[in-house]
Amino acid sequence: MTGAGQLAGGGTTMRPQRLVEIRERHNFEVWFWGAVAALIFGHVAYRVAVNPAIDWATVGRFIFAKPILDGLWHTCLIALIAEVLGLMFGTLVALGREYGNSVIARICWLFTWFFRSVPLLVQILVIGNLGLFVPNLVLGIPGTSIAFASWDTKVVMTAFVASIVALTLHETAYVAEVVRGGLASVPAGQVEASRAFGMPLEKILRYVVLPQALRVIIPPLGSQFINVLKATSLVSVIAGGDLLTVAINISSVSLKTMELLFVASIWYLVVTSLASVVQSHVERRLAASVKGGRPGRVQKAA
Repeated sequence: MTGAGQLAGGGTTMRPQRLVEIRERHNFEVWFWGAVAALIFGHVAYRVAVNPAIDWATVGRFIFAKPILDGLWHTCLIALIAEVLGLMFGTLVALGREYGNSVIARICWLFTWFFRSVPLLVQILVIGNLGLFVPNLVLGIPGTSIAFASWDTKVVMTAFVASIVALTLHETAYVAEVVRGGLASVPAGQVEASRAFGMPLEKILRYVVLPQALRVIIPPLGSQFINVLKATSLVSVIAGGDLLTVAINISSVSLKTMELLFVASIWYLVVTSLASVVQSHVERRLAASVKGGRPGRVQKAA
């Protein structure tokens, strides 16, 4: 036996019987620890289900209540807008760091460093209270009295808008690192060879770099979107109109705190699970296209 059956140390061959024993022991350990985890989870779920302090009728009454569904819609809308804008701006920041001049690269690095270092909750609170120290948003020439337009910050920067702005800035910084990692995964020799053929940078990115970088970029982007869906709960600190904000408002009136938190948790489980299914489907399609040689056709179009 060669290949996988060969030990790394001295080139001796592992016997088939030994491989069978290792496989059986591995299967036993998987089933054993799986059973232990299932028992623990089942016990916790049972204790929560039979807890007399939890009114499950209230959970059932509010699970499809219109305010809850409206909050769920706002949660998905905030996450989707923040992800789309974050992808657009994050790609620009990543390209600026990789292919921009020294000034642009340093500005992009500073942006990424700042918004990845400051906690998202702090960013939401600062942007949500922007009107306290920036009473007016002015469009004009900096350092002069020339202003083309001016808006009242408290009117423009509503809780919903502030939620989108904060999550977009946060997401831009993280997406920039994801995209930059994908760009760095493409061999530098391919870029140099394309330049040697006289291709401009925009065509190199479109036909050579990005098609290959996508297989590295897409999986973490799916996980990042799921993180954004969960991070929308943080905008409840500025009453962003999300699912958790609505659940907290209802619980403050009905005095059913745990029940409304369970309602919110159930919907978070549903939307994140659906996003995970879509992510897995996209990853499988991407893997199939790579094996099928589709990226090669894109390179050929260059």
